[in-house]
Amino acid sequence: MKAHPPTSHSSVRSHAEILGGPSFRKGLLRSLPITVGYFPIALAFGMGAREVGLPGWVAILMSATTFGGASQMVALGMIASGQSLLAILFAVFVVNSRFFLMAMGVVENIAHWPMARKLIFGLLMTDEAFGVLKSAHGNSRRRFRSMECLGLVIGPVTCWVGATAAGYWAAERLPAVKELGLDFALVALLLGVLSCQVSNRFQFAVAAAAGLLSTVWTIAGQSTLAILISALIAPLVGVAWERVSVSRRAIAKQNEIVVEVVHD
Repeated sequence: MKAHPPTSHSSVRSHAEILGGPSFRKGLLRSLPITVGYFPIALAFGMGAREVGLPGWVAILMSATTFGGASQMVALGMIASGQSLLAILFAVFVVNSRFFLMAMGVVENIAHWPMARKLIFGLLMTDEAFGVLKSAHGNSRRRFRSMECLGLVIGPVTCWVGATAAGYWAAERLPAVKELGLDFALVALLLGVLSCQVSNRFQFAVAAAAGLLSTVWTIAGQSTLAILISALIAPLVGVAWERVSVSRRAIAKQNEIVVEVVHD
């Protein structure tokens, strides 16, 4: 009997089964803390977008395509101050350029994925999702499950877009964003993710260097470049710290050997 090719109905059903599969549900479950943390930030962005005069569809489209709390807040500030579109685009690109570094950190782990899933994950990956993956897997080269990773990023982006719309709609019914203090939620969320990753002196040195550099450049009036500069220089500080530590351990080992030889 000749086999019949799968129909479009069965194809849609198979995709629905994949999205409802255990791996995808596991990713959604792991994304819950991120999703909860994103809600007030996206709400604040939606309210801020209305305050600076952006149309609602533009705010929602920006959240769906940019999906970056820091870059979107930077863009709002520049819009409010009357900056040109070219300057805003450049600033958003600079702030989001840190994702190039994150992508290099997972490229080996997702090399076996279909191209479509790589593109979706690359578009939706955030600092927090990257932190969760690295906290779970470290620097190992083990393969990531694609549907679990997609669940990890699809849940937060759905909340992000929905909360942006809700914030825009509620802007006239709630106090001003500054009075609510919702803009600090992004900082609190990033600090929470960071605290889960710092487990030794090497990681603490990288985090401390990044924080110090970011603070110095922000005080100097270069808040847009602060994230990029910190992301580039802080790892170099970590590498230098690790090399010094390795050298010290090697010298200590050699001294122990010399002492043992002398005693013998």
